[in-house]
Amino acid sequence: MMNKLRMALATASVVAATGATALLGAGAAHASGNDSASVSGRDVSVGWGDGTTNTCPSGDICMYTNTNYTGKMFAFGHCEVYSLANWNGYGSWVNNQTLGNAYNTDARVLNRSHGEIDRLSAHYPWWGPNYYWVPAWYVQPCGYY
Repeated sequence: MMNKLRMALATASVVAATGATALLGAGAAHASGNDSASVSGRDVSVGWGDGTTNTCPSGDICMYTNTNYTGKMFAFGHCEVYSLANWNGYGSWVNNQTLGNAYNTDARVLNRSHGEIDRLSAHYPWWGPNYYWVPAWYVQPCGYY
């Protein structure tokens, strides 16, 4: 009887430890960054950052899944609202939009209810090497605002 009780306790301890590890692993994976990140909207091009601001095409705003302009790069520039998905950590951005047109080229970062939470300047400094994307649900590169 005592051996069965010890065996049951040992089994329960292993199951509990495994479950805790699985939960910690899942949380760590979720918090680790933007591996599953995406941007939805018209004419979004996808490339890879090389650690410089040079990979962002002229006329576009670029979002990078990693800091310091590395990882997957999403480039877009139409004056409409783009939807973000799975931006779960820090990344970076470059606003390489052309200045001098009638539109405001400071990109608006919007929360879930479309409230403005930040602006990414097209003027100096027009880049951000370490940006926390978690509260952002949408980005509007330009417009009358």
